[in-house]
Order: sequence, then structure tokens, then C-alpha cells
Amino acid sequence: MEATELTWADHLVLQGREEGRGEALREAILRLTRARFSSASPALEHAVQALTREDDLLAFFDRALRAWDEADLLSAP
Repeated sequence: MEATELTWADHLVLQGREEGRGEALREAILRLTRARFSSASPALEHAVQALTREDDLLAFFDRALRAWDEADLLSAP
């Protein structure tokens, strides 16, 4: 086995880190939207929880920074 190959334990650690980053981004998005729009509807919470890719979470975060209101955020592509 080469030194660059990952063990199963290494894979699990990496997967845990990725999941942790995703959860932190979800929490940041919801915190941001609550601060900007005074609340986060169940529809918004569901939309955020449905995002699984880090790229999608980052894009949603960026949209949350620019959205006029929650309806604008949810209607963006």
C-alpha cells in the first residue's frame, strides 16, 4: 500500500469533516436569514436542509446576502 492511499478511517474522518462543514453552513444561512428577515419560515428551513453540496450551500448563502426578502431568496434559481 502506498503512503498516499487513504484508509477506511481516513475516509470516515474526511466524510465527517465534510458533513460538519455542511451543517455549519446550514446554521450560518439560517442565522443570517433570521437576522435579515426577522424569521425563517418552515419552507426556508426545508430548502436549506435539502441542500447537500457545499457549492450549493455557498451559493445559497451568497443569495441570502443579496435577497430583498425571504420570498426573493426562495424564488431565486
